[in-house]
Amino acid sequence: RQKFSDSDVLIKRYRNDLHATIQHIQDPKALKESVKRLYQLHVTEQILASELDADIMKEYNRQREYLEKTNDSLKKKLSKDVELHRQDNMRIMHENVSLIKEINELRREIKLLKQAQRTKEQSTSKSFGLSPQEAAREIDIQKDEIRRLRERLKDLEGAYVAANRPKSREKLPPM
Repeated sequence: RQKFSDSDVLIKRYRNDLHATIQHIQDPKALKESVKRLYQLHVTEQILASELDADIMKEYNRQREYLEKTNDSLKKKLSKDVELHRQDNMRIMHENVSLIKEINELRREIKLLKQAQRTKEQSTSKSFGLSPQEAAREIDIQKDEIRRLRERLKDLEGAYVAANRPKSREKLPPM
């Protein structure tokens, strides 16, 4: 009974010390010091290297080989991903360069079209000595004058036809 209670107390003490050690999980230096303290408090016997079980060594070697293979495969994946990322960046950069060239060509084309339009407007305004607004106003005035003259022509033609027409009550000259 005494042995059981002693081992129970020892387990509770170890559990409390382990809990205190885990509190330093985010700080590697403090965790290292805490693990050393835990080792010094609770390890009383020295285990010789020759006493290590062969199975433990096999397990250790197996885990080390597994971790090395995993590390190598992750390095390969990383290098492959880096290469793919580099190629993708290069492709995007080339697309951007071609788009910038196209934008610059379109800007030049717009500039030339605007220049041609200004030249055309200047040549029409210089030929009449008017600005585009004045030319439009002059055209409207001339259209109104043409319309007024057409109406006057209709009136005159109507009056001429009416004047040369024989009157219905009049006698016709003999034949």
